[in-house]
Formats: sequence, structure tokens, C-alpha cells
Amino acid sequence: MGRKKKTLREEIADGFRQLAFGNVRDAAALLFANEEEILEKLPGYAAQNMTFEFMIAFLMVISLIVITVFLYILTMQKIPNYAVLRAQGIPAAYLIGATIGQAVILMVSGTLGALLLMIVSKAAMPSSVPMLINWPLTGILSLALVVLGVAGSLLPVRMISRIDPLDAMR
Repeated sequence: MGRKKKTLREEIADGFRQLAFGNVRDAAALLFANEEEILEKLPGYAAQNMTFEFMIAFLMVISLIVITVFLYILTMQKIPNYAVLRAQGIPAAYLIGATIGQAVILMVSGTLGALLLMIVSKAAMPSSVPMLINWPLTGILSLALVVLGVAGSLLPVRMISRIDPLDAMR
């Protein structure tokens, strides 16, 4: 039987323990430390994690802006159609619900497509490239993107609620 393959964290922890064997007292402390404690003590680890967290936060803000502009442009192109529908007696609430529904469909399908591409990318990478997918964080960020997309659809919704059915007659 083959040996169980070590995770990246286990390999880092083992390497850190081996480097510390020059000082016996530190080596004994490392032997009883868990992986999380060892990783937190690595130089630059916390700073690098903070950098990635800020990058993710800014990407979420940028995503909100892009999604909102995309949905706004889609809605702007359909304003004459919405005016005709309003002139035919379709309630604004129905049009608003349809717009929010479209935003949900777009966001869920886009997020699922991105997750699929991430899985395919990981499978296509050679095993020598360390890639760890943090599924709980990925799930939270995916859900946040869908929520941000729905929030981004509120600007076009405001525009739909102000459509005057008489505009279709002009």
C-alpha cells in the first residue's frame, strides 16, 4: 500500500519543523504545535493573507459595479418595450419581478459556470502546481456574488418603475 499523500499545509509544517531542528527547545515546541500555529508564525504569512483578502474584497466591489452597469444597459435597451407593455396594462411590479428574475438567472448561471471552470482548471493543472480550493469560502463568495447581482438589479428596477406608458404612444 502507498503512503497517504500529504496536504500542502502538512508539507509546509514538516519543512518548518525540519528547519527549526537547529535549536532543540524550539524543535520540541514545534513538535507539539498544530499546523495553524506554525503557519501563522511563518514570516509574511499574515501579510500575504491580508493582501489576498483585500484583493477579494475589491474584486467583489468591482463585480458589483460591472454587474450593475451590465443590467442597466440591458434595461435601457428594453425601455421602449417596457413602455409598450405598460401601455398594454402590464403592471410595473410584474416587469420589476421579471427583471430581478433575469438578474438571478444571469448571476446563478455565471457563478455555476465560473465554478465549473475552476474545477476544470484544477484538474488540468499538473500535480506539481499546488492549488487548494477552500470550498466554504468559495461557497460564501459565490452566494455573495449572486446577492450583489440582485442588489445591482435594483438600479434598473428604479428606472422601470418610472416608465410612463404614454411614452410608447409618442
